[in-house]
Amino acid sequence: MAGPRKILFFGPPDCGKTLFVEAIAGEAQKADQAWTCVEINSAGILKGDAYANVEKAFEGIPTFGINQIIIDDLGVFIHDLETDPKALRLMLSSMRRLRNVLVTAVTRLPVRLSPDVLEVFDMFVPMLYPSKEDRSDILRKYCSQYRTLDEATDALLNQLSGMSAWFSGLELAKLIIDTFATTRNPTKQEDFLPNLNNLAASFNIEERRKDLEEYLEFTLGNTKIPFEFQEEARQLGIELGLMSGSFLVKSAEILRFLGHVEKVKTAEYRIVGNYVRFKEDTRTALSNAVSRVKRIFADESLWSNWNNFLVHGPPGSGKTYFVEQLTKELPHDIRFRELNLAKIPNDAVLREKIGDWRSCLSSGRKLLLFIDEVESRQSENWPFPALLPVVEWNKNEGKPFVCFLSGSKGRNLPEFISLLTGLNKGSDLLSRIPHENRIVIPPLSYEDKIIITICLSQEKALHQKKPIAKIEKTVLAVVSLRPDIADARQIEGLVSAAVQRVPLGEDVLGYDHLFNPFDKAKYELLRNYPDLFGALAGKYVTIDGG
Repeated sequence: MAGPRKILFFGPPDCGKTLFVEAIAGEAQKADQAWTCVEINSAGILKGDAYANVEKAFEGIPTFGINQIIIDDLGVFIHDLETDPKALRLMLSSMRRLRNVLVTAVTRLPVRLSPDVLEVFDMFVPMLYPSKEDRSDILRKYCSQYRTLDEATDALLNQLSGMSAWFSGLELAKLIIDTFATTRNPTKQEDFLPNLNNLAASFNIEERRKDLEEYLEFTLGNTKIPFEFQEEARQLGIELGLMSGSFLVKSAEILRFLGHVEKVKTAEYRIVGNYVRFKEDTRTALSNAVSRVKRIFADESLWSNWNNFLVHGPPGSGKTYFVEQLTKELPHDIRFRELNLAKIPNDAVLREKIGDWRSCLSSGRKLLLFIDEVESRQSENWPFPALLPVVEWNKNEGKPFVCFLSGSKGRNLPEFISLLTGLNKGSDLLSRIPHENRIVIPPLSYEDKIIITICLSQEKALHQKKPIAKIEKTVLAVVSLRPDIADARQIEGLVSAAVQRVPLGEDVLGYDHLFNPFDKAKYELLRNYPDLFGALAGKYVTIDGG
């Protein structure tokens, strides 16, 4: 079976997630009568011994040759299983081990699932509120069950689709069904208005708006969501007027910004190594942290302080990349170790890692440690009791040791700290981190992405010995607009490949260099933003490496 095998469908209630997953099974069975599909639900698992039931359910999948499993309402399932952490761990590890089985799960808000749950899946598929075009299609589908669609009916349904923004697919179906049940032959807008108004009064638009902002923030920039789904979500956000969020950028803003950029002196934006940011306050805060770390390792009298740092920022903001670039500017006698707590299965493995770090310090070396997703094991009691002695190696033992603890949960640093405080030994851990060492790394703005692209273009050009001195502004617009290019590593991959496509001797990085010859995204962007690309084509930013 080719392609992703573990897919999470997410979106608001009544938007067709479960129906779609069941339709996948139905189509597969039509194509292959031997295709077998089973549903795993929390009611069955929690009836009796949850651990034994999970074990039995997943052992039976290869035994009985199951091809597809459906997990409906994964969020509720996980919440229910949190009462038995051992059973929850077994379920997640069993899902990871599945081979040649299609796992299709459904949930509402994936941002409320922990990183170790999300890590199981190969792909996320958003199923959000229908767009105006989709609403017209749904209305036509249900109306055609009552009458033959003619030009007048088509025009009427098109009007109704414009009046039913924020309706779910089920609510659109009810609009048609209820109207035909109460009106023998509805032919005009007034026939549908009573039911349309009743349905509109049954939900709170502001609540749906807030939820959709969360969905869009998760969707735009998530590398496990295909570009075409991200584009559909972005267009829906534009249609429903959600352009003010940091994850949705008006092309007019980008055009206005790039219109004033003619020359960029890259050194002005560098913080450490190749880590750059556009806003001065962000550069200042991060530069201060870099200076503190360098002073700590250089001055033995500082080794007996609480030399621990807390870093908070959303996924893709560059927390790991910042620390990695910092280590490259430190003296060679300083060792760097990193760990993602979400990928550590149990206390024994963590303590084995801690033993390795202790050995490094015992041999007289200096150590910088980076622990990511420090909040990921919220249902476990073992991580922080094991890590607490580690963050005391500097203050209590005077070791040349700096520890960075990083995470992304919570909308801001106070929420993140509140979450950590509620974990076992969380308050004790936080008490070892001075307030001045608590750092916020904001999400990448479109200005950040533009500056990162320019700086990386310069670096890659030097590495590949190409005399690139200018970048077409359309290149910078692409990086700003594409939601699947969300962090510095992704920008680096895109830029590196683009620079390779520049012929030797040429000094301009242009739009065409970004794409393979058959990349559909090249034409989709031109089609979706004709004014933007029309205004920027043939205009360039000069790179000043001074």
